[in-house]
Amino acid sequence: MSTPFVAREMTRTDAQRAYALVEAIRPNITLDNWLNHIKPLIERESTTGRDAGAIVLSAGGDYLYGAFTYRLWTTLALGRTLMVDDFCAVGLAGERTPAHALFAAADEVAQQHECEAVCVKFLDGDRAEQNWHSYADGAAYVPIPAVAKRID
Repeated sequence: MSTPFVAREMTRTDAQRAYALVEAIRPNITLDNWLNHIKPLIERESTTGRDAGAIVLSAGGDYLYGAFTYRLWTTLALGRTLMVDDFCAVGLAGERTPAHALFAAADEVAQQHECEAVCVKFLDGDRAEQNWHSYADGAAYVPIPAVAKRID
């Protein structure tokens, strides 16, 4: 039996490791660009409360299988929304993929923040598929490399 994925807040050490995921998807993003982008999100003093952050996915060890950043927003169409950005995951086959575990983590963060919706933007902007296929209400959402859903 394989070890289940564990989603947790990103640390400074994780930020360095997560760069391997970012670089695999977007080789034009430098380590310095990534660290400058992620630093305010993982340093609590730089954010107002917990309205922004970053999540990593591991299986209990040092290897990271996925990551995303998030901020809380309020939109007219969706209400209080967890805006997930920089979503990237290792492409493993099977039902228990890192992408599915990251989507579940986004749901949990949204519920913790009493959001009405979640919107996910993928770091690989050429993505055509929508991994949240089990959430079927896509008519009200913008056609960018993102998916969104209302939380019931």
